[in-house]
Amino acid sequence: MKLGILSFGILASGTQMLAATQVEEISVFAEDIVSVENDNLFRGNFSPDGDSFYFFRKIDPDAEDYRIWVTTNNGERWGQPIRVVLGEDGHSDLYPTISPDGERLVFSSYRPVDGDTSNHPNANLWMSRRNGSGWGDPVLLGASTTLANYDAGPWIDGDGVLHWVSTTPDWRNRMPRLSRPTENGYAAFESDPKLDRWANLSGQFRLWDAIPSPDGSFVILGVSRLEGNRPLPSDLWIAFRQGSGWSEPVSLGETVNSAGNHENFVTFDPTSGDMLFVRAFATYFRVSRESLIRLR
Repeated sequence: MKLGILSFGILASGTQMLAATQVEEISVFAEDIVSVENDNLFRGNFSPDGDSFYFFRKIDPDAEDYRIWVTTNNGERWGQPIRVVLGEDGHSDLYPTISPDGERLVFSSYRPVDGDTSNHPNANLWMSRRNGSGWGDPVLLGASTTLANYDAGPWIDGDGVLHWVSTTPDWRNRMPRLSRPTENGYAAFESDPKLDRWANLSGQFRLWDAIPSPDGSFVILGVSRLEGNRPLPSDLWIAFRQGSGWSEPVSLGETVNSAGNHENFVTFDPTSGDMLFVRAFATYFRVSRESLIRLR
């Protein structure tokens, strides 16, 4: 079964994958602004009003060195991105996400941490608070992050709950976690059960993430077919809410899933509900909410 083509297939559980209509059209998001040819482009998130888009890029192709950028829409087009400087400059910062009230910026960072005795730098969770038109000095989310682990991919849902994946130093275990907001930051982490409902994908596939639409009517899954124990490039699948449960997930098809490339870093425009994703770490694409709903 080729994941990028909408055809019938068999899930690891032995159930039949549902067929769906091909996504009709996708468009490049912020071409030559965010989506720049041959750039290293990684996941972004919108501000709650949809007027700003925060994302990160790799600035050194030979090192784990990233910076966060923001572009703002003036009502007609997206402006040239500017660097988001968070406290002392020169640190590798990645995976920005904004709280629903717009007052908190949570991100992963390789910043040094007092008491960290790890053999190599790790990405831990940090937070900056809104300070006028910018952001204040970041603080470590000590109750949420695990110093020895790689805590990455944070995103904040509509209730303000922080979600991310914590990976052990040997990279053998990826643990979805969540942390609930408190007055001063976020509480101690809990196990995030959001991937459990699709456990039947294990065995033949690697499930990377599950990002719900703003209204909760569907969820986008990042899925890789396994070749032995090696995951192939990731594709995007969709599952729809059905009463208290979910439909079987189905590939979004070859319009979205290109052969041999990674499709990942899903986020949603909070104003339109449109889905955005990155292809081949180079280009952001937009898929209208209506195109996705028609696959139901």
